[in-house]
This record gives sequence, C-alpha cells and structure tokens, in this order.
Amino acid sequence: MTIPIRIPSLGEVVLLVGTYVGLRFLHYVVWRPLTSPFRQLRAPPGGNGWMGHYPLLVDYYFIQGLDEWVTKLGKTFQINGLLWVNPRLVTIDPRAISHIFGNTSLYVKPERLRLLLRRYMANGLIPAEGERHRLQRKVVQRLFSRQGLKDMTEGVQKKVEQLGDTIADLCSDLTLSPPYTRDDLMMNLPETYRIIDIYDLTLRCFYDVIGQTTLGYDFDCVAEWNGEGGKIYEKYEKMMQPYNGMYSWDQHLRIILPLLNKIWPSENLRRVNAGMGPLKALAKKRVAERKREMAEGNDSKDQKDLISVMLRANLANPPDQQLTEDEIIGQLATFQFAGSDTSAGTVAFCLWQLALQPEIQSKLRVECLAYGDTLPFENIDHLPYLNAVMMEALRCNPSIPGTLRQATQDDIIPLASPIINTDGKPITEMRIRKGQFVQIPIELFNMTHTSWGSSPQKFDPSHWLDYDGRSINLPSVTSSPTDTFIPQDREDHQAFTSSIASRKNSRVSISIQTQENENEHVVENIGYHGLLTFIDGPRKCVGYKLGMIEIKLVLFNLIKEFIFMPVPKRKIYKWNLFSTRPYLQGELMTRGCGLPLVVRPYTADPE
Repeated sequence: MTIPIRIPSLGEVVLLVGTYVGLRFLHYVVWRPLTSPFRQLRAPPGGNGWMGHYPLLVDYYFIQGLDEWVTKLGKTFQINGLLWVNPRLVTIDPRAISHIFGNTSLYVKPERLRLLLRRYMANGLIPAEGERHRLQRKVVQRLFSRQGLKDMTEGVQKKVEQLGDTIADLCSDLTLSPPYTRDDLMMNLPETYRIIDIYDLTLRCFYDVIGQTTLGYDFDCVAEWNGEGGKIYEKYEKMMQPYNGMYSWDQHLRIILPLLNKIWPSENLRRVNAGMGPLKALAKKRVAERKREMAEGNDSKDQKDLISVMLRANLANPPDQQLTEDEIIGQLATFQFAGSDTSAGTVAFCLWQLALQPEIQSKLRVECLAYGDTLPFENIDHLPYLNAVMMEALRCNPSIPGTLRQATQDDIIPLASPIINTDGKPITEMRIRKGQFVQIPIELFNMTHTSWGSSPQKFDPSHWLDYDGRSINLPSVTSSPTDTFIPQDREDHQAFTSSIASRKNSRVSISIQTQENENEHVVENIGYHGLLTFIDGPRKCVGYKLGMIEIKLVLFNLIKEFIFMPVPKRKIYKWNLFSTRPYLQGELMTRGCGLPLVVRPYTADPE
C-alpha cells in the first residue's frame, strides 16, 4: 500500500515558520528573562537602551561610576544586556572569579567572540578551548621556563638598548623623521627636545622581540622601518586601527553570519587579510625551513624560538598529541599580538603617567642610576621602586579592561562577600543557567575602593611599598615556576595576612578559605598578587613573566637616559579593540592610536 505524500501549501509553510519564529521569540524575550536566576539580583539604574548597561560597563571613563555601583549593590550584580532580554552577571567577588576562572570547561569564551578572535589570531592559544587549549598551552609554556626566560632576556636587553639609541639619535638629529616622530606637534621646543610617539616606538620594539622569540626572525622595524620587516609591521598595525563604520550594524551582523564576508568582504576583513597575510606567509616559510633542517638532522639546540619548541614537541608526541600546522601558525599570530600589543600599551601608559607626575619619575631615575649600567636577569627583582612602578602600571593599565565567559551548563557560583537580593535577603551563592554570560570587569577589580582606598584610580607606586620603601612580598619574576604563595596552614596564613596588614595602604581583604580539592584556587591570592591583569587559573597569560621583564627593562633603561614630559594642551585617551590602546585627543579616526611625549636626554640638563 502506497502512502501518499502531500506537499504542504505555501500558507501552511508560512504558518509553520511563523509559529516556530513566534515560539522562539517568546522563549527568548519572555520566558528566559522571567525565569532567569539573575532576577533575584539588584541592578544599577539606567540601561534602558537597546544595548542595556553594556556601553557603561566598557567605558574607560565610567570607572568611578562602576565603583559606585559596587558600593550600592555589592561585588556581584546583574546588568541589562542587549535588547533588554539578555541580562548578564557582573562580579568582582574573588571567590566567584576564582570559581569561574578555575572551571574552564564550565565557563568558556562565547562562540561569537572566539570567531572574532580567530580572525586576528587564527587557531592560537587565546581563541582555543577545551582539550586543544590544554594541549597547546602544555607545549607553549616550555618556552617560558626559567632558563628560557633568561635566554630571552638577552634578546630583550639588546632591543631595549637599540630603543634607547634610537631615541638619542632622534633628540640629537632633528633631520631624522621616522614614522614614530611627531614633528607636526612641535611648538618652539628647545634644542635636543623631540616629540616621539612612544607607543608606536615601543610597539615596534616588542614586535621585534616577539618575532625573535617565536619565529627566530628579526623584523628590525625600530631601526629599519622601511625594510621588509617594517613593512610587515605597518600592515599588521593598520589592521589594529579603528576606521569609520567599524561598529556598524553591518559589522555586528557579519560576526553572527560569517558567510556574508565570503560573499561580500568587509573593510575589516580586507584590513585583516592585508595585515595577517604577510605574517602568515612568513610563519609558514619559517616552519617549512625548520622542518627541513630537522629532517636533515640539523636541529641545533641553539634554536630556542617557539617554532622549534613546537616542532620538537610534535616529534616527541603521538599523533593525537601533536599540534596541527594551523595551530602552529595560530600560536605565532597570537603571540605577535599578545606579546607586543599588551606590553607596549602598559609601557606607554606608564611613561605617560610618569610624565604627568615628575616627582615619581625622578625618584625612579635616582634608583635606576644608583644601580648601574645594566640590569641582569638574576637581579631583575632587586629594585623595589622599579617593582612598585611596574606593579602600579599593571594595576592601572590592564591590557584588557574585562573578559566575558558563558556557562556551558547550569551551575552555582559561590560568593566571598554576601549580597542583598531584591527581597532584601543576604545570599552567599548565585545560580547561573546554561548559556548565560558572566562579565568580569578586570579594570574595576584592579581599581575598586574596596581594595585600594579612597583614590583607587590614582597612579601611586606606594601601594606596593612598606613604610621603609621596600617591596611588599612581591612574587619574583625570576623565581621557580611556582606562580603564587599559597598558605598551607593557619600559621602560614597568619604570616601572610600580617604582611598584607603592614602595608602603607590597605588592600585586598583577607578571609580564610578551606581548599576542598587540589583544583580549588585560593581566594586570598587571586590573580597575580591581587591583580587580574593576567587573568587567572588555567588560562592565565602564559607569557606574563616575559611581559614583566620587558616592562622593567624598558623603564630601567629609558628612565636613566631621558626625561619624559606630556605634550602641552593635548590629552591622552584610551581605546580598545582587543587590548587597551592610547590615542591623542582628536586623532583616533585620523592617525589612529599613539601616545606622543616630549622627550629630552637626561644628561643634557641634569636635575
């Protein structure tokens, strides 16, 4: 017996599709918001636009307002999300953050964010999740052993010396006009004074450093800015700059529907392809060269770049534990961004803050001049005021202002600080539903009054010094692989809290937490010495120690040789793509990012 098959009519198809769309609409617009566990949390005022509170949360100049939200609502609250139907959890509660960062399978980067990250960083460490992330990190972190850091420090020192020589040449010869000078801003400056875009210059320096570290290749884009490496840098940097239409509905739609870019490439995609293309081609060339050398038995142990580390790991591991070529290229792209952009921004903002506070700059110079000509790897932690300035730069200038995680299943988030819910009752844990988002505002965590006193946004290195001007129990950059001090018993804990209590300015509140299992993070020591600048947990920045070495060496060398001053009557602002970048007032959409400072040799007019 044949069962007849009837093709539905157009009206039935429209009715079916309309019903499905209507049910999905009711599900997301009515049902999910009404049943959201976040409904029990209080929310800040406002947030009634289609983007909710999100613009305020990511506004660099609303940090004091965010701190006021914490005062009124507590360390955990909800905000209105996009289109009024996507509430988000916001927390700076250390126990909640420890739980979220410590459970990387439960809390992941949202897929749309990962798609955007892959556009700039391929399949590298930052966009990766799950087992592929663990495998990549296991291989990559071999590069950052103590010996590896010591070897890399020699390369950093050479590049930093080149950086100083370049600035000295620019101050002595005004006919030199590389891309990082700002002669257009000069206003009757005395002889030997020069306005230099310190962000562009340090970015080039760190681009060179990471090129040597990852590819075993010197771009040399500080000295030879018109050379092959300099041209690769220029194209790469252009894709990181803002342009008109960057935040249009069209761009948001292309993130949701990537197929549109294949049909009709956007300006953003054209910039990324132009910037990433030469870098990927160079990376593939270097990988092929190293593979050929290894196949011919010419694998010199002097080759300590990331390519060599990854290829040797592949030879030693079974196939399922090897990195694909796409992942190897992805690591190189990721580190070229994460290893240069972040450090350059921190250094540039730090020099700007030192320019605004010459008394701090002078005090740092006195310490560095008294120490000697060079700062060896073994002694890199021996200058307490340099340590304090670096830590304050990391606190006030985190590379990313915040991070986003999405729950992969229903969960309960513990809280160290109880909050009052909408019924006026205290709660010590927070339910979250699968698919909901958690926003962790790193900059707010680093600069909230609950940890840093009445002026948390002020750049003040004394936060990291005791009464005698000594560093306060800072972990060593050059120490063993153990990243943090974890109190093991009550006696150790009391000693730890006593060291905190002796600080000139009170900081993170301490509360005893029992470790229930080996994967539980200790709340008291979250992040890097109470900062979330490097994130925390299994996804903590793998190269954070190299970053701190770079920052210290640049500050040590430049502060001894030069005096930095702000450009008169021009303000510096912050902008963000993936990392925090500076720009000069009125120039973001024309010249892009940069941080010009007036520089003169210190020896020209001793203080």
